[in-house]
Amino acid sequence: MAELQVSRKLAFDKRVVAIAIAFLCAMIIAEILTPVARMSTQRHQFDINRIVPQQFGSWSLMAGANNGVVDPELRSKVESAYSQTISRTYRDASGHEVMLSVAYGGDQEDMMQVHRPEVCYVAQGFSMQDLGTREISTVHGKVKAKLLLAKQAERIEPITYWIKIGDAIAVNGVAWRIERIKYGLSGSIPDGLLFRVSSIGSDLQRQYEIQESFIQALAASLTPEQYKQILGKDQLN
Repeated sequence: MAELQVSRKLAFDKRVVAIAIAFLCAMIIAEILTPVARMSTQRHQFDINRIVPQQFGSWSLMAGANNGVVDPELRSKVESAYSQTISRTYRDASGHEVMLSVAYGGDQEDMMQVHRPEVCYVAQGFSMQDLGTREISTVHGKVKAKLLLAKQAERIEPITYWIKIGDAIAVNGVAWRIERIKYGLSGSIPDGLLFRVSSIGSDLQRQYEIQESFIQALAASLTPEQYKQILGKDQLN
């Protein structure tokens, strides 16, 4: 009987020790994998308003233009999630108009801090259609962008956008999480940037061509360093 009690006690002690070791290992791993270096501190001179010019190629800023239908409460939430935002409308020499929205956040630890168009537009009553991805070639390199189609009543709004996390481009939530894990394993807290262009029109092919032309003209106006800050270094030639 005594031997049985001793055996049970030893088995219990082993379980306790095993649990303690597992807990200790988890604490050590968590400490090692906890990101400590913020990429935003390395971009202390990053200024969206300075980087994105008001005029480039045949495109010029339309002063006082309405940049689309935006719920004030939703706009407030988006702006509070990012440290820098710009919302502009440009017109080219042929009269084509493109709406540009760029938002930069210094801390992308939380997925909720990335307000993708699929979320923002639907929250405003738009229906949303995913049209896949498109690779856009520029003078500096290529960028993989996501194409969407937003509709509300008679309003048809094709959208081209991408999310930059750190120095990489993510076209969906899965890719975003993978990049976030990669940066976490390297001990970095990545910053993030949402770049979106859209226009109004039912000729989808033509609208996406106009948007691509806009992006190419903008990219051509940027220095290689500015290009990396907006479109990511992973796409540089």
